[in-house]
Amino acid sequence: GLEGFTHPDYPDAVRLATPAPVHALPGFDEGWVTVQDASAQGCMRYLQPKNGERILDLCAAPGGKTTHILEVAPQSQVMAVDLS
Repeated sequence: GLEGFTHPDYPDAVRLATPAPVHALPGFDEGWVTVQDASAQGCMRYLQPKNGERILDLCAAPGGKTTHILEVAPQSQVMAVDLS
C-alpha cells in the first residue's frame, strides 16, 4: 500500500512517503484526487478565491491551479489561459 502524511504547510494536502505512479493513487483514475506540487497549492493561500468572484488564470497549464480554485470556490467564474 501507499503511505502518506499531511503536508506541514498545506493541511488539505497529502504527501506520499515514497513516490508512486499517479495511477497507483486510489481515486486518481476516477478523478477524485489530483496531483499538485506545493508551490501551486501555495497560490491558493494568497488568492483566497471566493464564490461569485471572476478569476483569470493566465498560467493555466496543465490545469491544477484552476481545478483547485473551483474546488475552493465552486461558484466562482474562472477563465483559464495558457500558451504552452
